[in-house]
Amino acid sequence: MKIAQHPDTHQPITATADAPPQAICPHCGGRLTLRQRRRMGGGCSYFWRHLDNEQRRCNGRSRPTRQ
Repeated sequence: MKIAQHPDTHQPITATADAPPQAICPHCGGRLTLRQRRRMGGGCSYFWRHLDNEQRRCNGRSRPTRQ
């Protein structure tokens, strides 16, 4: 997912290089970690991901969100 909530202020934050390493899921309230993936052009794509084996029934895992 691309948008999460800041752990302290609960304000929406976008997954970017300068985002905090941890966040909160806006769908279930679970913990998220910032991940990055290399793109074919050489840049990086950032996204939020639930911690392994946590919040497995969250709608945010399987439902893509559009911006």
